[in-house]
Amino acid sequence: MSRPGVYRDSWFWNAGLASYWFASTFKWSILLASIIPGQVKAIVPAGTENSSWGQVFAIGALWAIIGPALFGHLSDRLGRRKPFIAAGSALTVMGLAVMADASTLGMLIVGYLLLQISDDVGTGPYGGVIPAVVPEDRRGFASSVMSQLQLSAQILSAVTGLILKDPRFVYLAVGLVNVTCAVITLTVMRPIQESKPETKPDQPRETFAEGWVKPWKSPDFRWVWITRFLAVAGLTLILNYLRFYFEATYNQDAQGRLFMFGQPKFTGNESVMVVILFIAVFGAIGAVLSSRRIDKWGRKRVVRGAALIVIGCLAAFAVVRDIGHALLFAPIFGIGYGSYLAAEWAMAIDVAPDPETLGKDMGLWSSSQPTAQFLVGNVGWVIDAANRARPDSGYMAMIAIAIVCFLIGRHCVGQIQGSC
Repeated sequence: MSRPGVYRDSWFWNAGLASYWFASTFKWSILLASIIPGQVKAIVPAGTENSSWGQVFAIGALWAIIGPALFGHLSDRLGRRKPFIAAGSALTVMGLAVMADASTLGMLIVGYLLLQISDDVGTGPYGGVIPAVVPEDRRGFASSVMSQLQLSAQILSAVTGLILKDPRFVYLAVGLVNVTCAVITLTVMRPIQESKPETKPDQPRETFAEGWVKPWKSPDFRWVWITRFLAVAGLTLILNYLRFYFEATYNQDAQGRLFMFGQPKFTGNESVMVVILFIAVFGAIGAVLSSRRIDKWGRKRVVRGAALIVIGCLAAFAVVRDIGHALLFAPIFGIGYGSYLAAEWAMAIDVAPDPETLGKDMGLWSSSQPTAQFLVGNVGWVIDAANRARPDSGYMAMIAIAIVCFLIGRHCVGQIQGSC
């Protein structure tokens, strides 16, 4: 499946190929940070929103642990990526339609699970496209372009969330972005000739179970997976419950508007969008600044430095109670976060065990994210219980655990031998 001769060393070509990541990031950023938590809060009894939202989140994440690797494995077998991307995009529109009309928690869970499966149908095989065409000495640049698009998608999601107040219009916008980006990526992929991989007559065909186990035999793959798992767990702990954290702990007026430098300004939902906007804007700046340097500095050095920045900002974030003060730390956090994203994908490709099974292997690597999300989704009831025992203690524990995740992850990066 490797097609290095197709590669074009330009920002626009790399951005076009990575456009479907833009769509996926835009979708999950706006839905997970604001829209779905808002739907859950409107449906369930007061005081149970963290545990109920965590339940919805964990069910979708549980499937996503195997989904990307499964569809990536199927695309490796068939030697085709494009049909999976097209099908995933179409199914995503169906999932969005179900969620837009969800009026019960059960219907919301069904729609969310359908949306997660649809995403895995497309992104599992898609995960093997970019590694197959990007030369080794351009992985840092390609990784940075990808992170710039992901952060730009977060910027657009924050702006969309602030402008479109009706969730149905948000779902429509997500659907339009999804289809548009799928068309762009598939257009850029047209010169890539896809064909079924050749196998020797006496060579037994590898089963999905065998292929799933094989990468774990590589110590570097295990360390890369664990590093990403910890980073996602730490970030998701904060972002997943951020709206409820703001609404429960930050200074606000009688109408629920959070104070910004002592003056009532934003609702809880608006505050989340503004914070994400600041993080994404400066994250994109961090990704741009590191785009041409990752291949020179080394991936591990960038990731370890970025982790320290994130840890420092989380510690400061735990003590402020004014949205204006939180926004002072958001740009620094964003630069660290953007630099981390710019390097992590290149680090994963460096240690990929088999160039002929990139779809499955990258899908398995990406399972670190839903595995972390599944665990984080199941701590919602713990946060609610701790908050009932002592006000805000659940949220403080949440931030402390996130800091520990990044500290351990920073140490794990040093154990990776196959990446610079």
